[in-house]
Amino acid sequence: MIMVPTQTTDEDLILKVLAALFRIKRDTAYTPYIPFRDLFKRRNPYVLIKSGRQVSKTTTTVILDIIDCICIPSFYTLVVFPLEVQARRTSAEFFSSILELSNISKYMSFSASSLRYKFANGSTIELSYSSTSKESEDVRRIRGIPADKIHFDEVQDIPHRVIPPILECLSASKYRFLSFTGTPKTLNNTLQILWEDTNCCEWCIPCENCGHKNICSTEQDLLKIIGPYREDISYEKPATICAKCSRIIYPQNGYWVPAFPSRDKLGYHIPQPIIEIHYSNPKNWKDLLDKQALKGGYTVADFYREVLGEAYDIASKLVPLSSLLKCATLGSRDKNFQELRQFPNKYRFTTMGIDWGGGGEQGNYTTIAIAGLCDDGTIEIPWAYESPTPHDHIGEAKLIASLLSELRPNIIVHDYSGAGALRETILLQNGVPFNQIIPVRYVGNQGAALRIIPSTEQHPRTLVQIDSNKCMLYVIGMINQERIRFFNDYEEPNSLIRQFLSLIDETSGKGLIDRYRIGPEPGQRDEFPQAVMLACIGIWLNFDFPKFSL
Repeated sequence: MIMVPTQTTDEDLILKVLAALFRIKRDTAYTPYIPFRDLFKRRNPYVLIKSGRQVSKTTTTVILDIIDCICIPSFYTLVVFPLEVQARRTSAEFFSSILELSNISKYMSFSASSLRYKFANGSTIELSYSSTSKESEDVRRIRGIPADKIHFDEVQDIPHRVIPPILECLSASKYRFLSFTGTPKTLNNTLQILWEDTNCCEWCIPCENCGHKNICSTEQDLLKIIGPYREDISYEKPATICAKCSRIIYPQNGYWVPAFPSRDKLGYHIPQPIIEIHYSNPKNWKDLLDKQALKGGYTVADFYREVLGEAYDIASKLVPLSSLLKCATLGSRDKNFQELRQFPNKYRFTTMGIDWGGGGEQGNYTTIAIAGLCDDGTIEIPWAYESPTPHDHIGEAKLIASLLSELRPNIIVHDYSGAGALRETILLQNGVPFNQIIPVRYVGNQGAALRIIPSTEQHPRTLVQIDSNKCMLYVIGMINQERIRFFNDYEEPNSLIRQFLSLIDETSGKGLIDRYRIGPEPGQRDEFPQAVMLACIGIWLNFDFPKFSL
């Protein structure tokens, strides 16, 4: 069996072996583009690639998956896509094509079905998918596969919440290799969340004229190195220029620079301008410049994501990351009861907002937010909790009764819709005072943000009826004016404050009736924003709405 060296520093030898083994066309040997070569020099158990389109990302990662299987006997690689059609297309156009065209069969036999490849050394590559449609996820077909490596491709379209159950496929492996690849979308997208947990490597191109080190991210030099069109663009005279002196720079002489060297997880950002097929080809560079000029229907978001491989927030996002982080000043969410017992003494008025969960595959969990009103009118959210057992009504009631005893909020505000009425009954039967609970009922567009609905003979319970869109706009306005402060769990895998980044607004309807709605992006969650809104409603009912400064 041919063993591909993965630890050697002899790059020439690696390239010769790759060229001998793999063909990407019948007459074209595989040679990885220079920024990808680092992946063949060392074996790292965790690699993430965020890239623009047309940079050879899929070809390279497919070959890396094959190399793992031919080098390690009885090695099982699971490749996961968002949709079945993507798995079948990649199987036919990449895995099958590369294996059939290449010289691997001279050294090792393999057999193939539509989504599975078995090698003579007992290794396997299996392709699967996380959903049957863009609206629903179902990972039951994946659970139970005993994998040694999982490669998530087009991970930007895989909801973050379905990744942990899929990772359980690695729990019995001694290897536990992980690979994530995709093209970014928004700053709250799965790929970007995973990227921010890596060492965040950027390609650095030194300028031979002035010595400036051009870092190829949009926060630094990437936009400035995109030079004008020239007829003499070639490998010897690349289209890229120095961000400082505007002289030609050579991406082929670049190297990786990690933003966070101490992190073990490798993350590589690969935009089109650092790839040879773009910077040395006049036609392709003109196409890139046309996209930058927003020709052919391209938008700024398209250019950032598809060409530069950078996340770009959509225009309708209601809470920018910068605003959210300015408000996240109250330390960690993980506070002990000794700290939380000081909570009532710090504020004029305290509330507990509860958004009841429904559970299920979509991961809709009961979320509790504690809020306190400061003397200056600012609202602080020092702590929140997400219940992992939304169907355990009795258990959640016991938890809330315990929190009431420890934290002593003035009132509880909860979602009375659906099973909320049952949960309120359980709370009352377990000793929670009737006058301490404010039930809230969600309705469609109404004139006022809040309405008090008196009890009637048919419904002997006074409740608050809200237009949730108007109420959420008040919360968003307070965040953007730094009138709400949160704990900071932004970098945690199950961050709650990050849910605010998923909020978007949309108008829908037919004919003369338009309906305005605020909700999370597809595949995202908003239980924590809802719990914060309910906690704020308790304060507004007693102290009026916030005053926004101009």
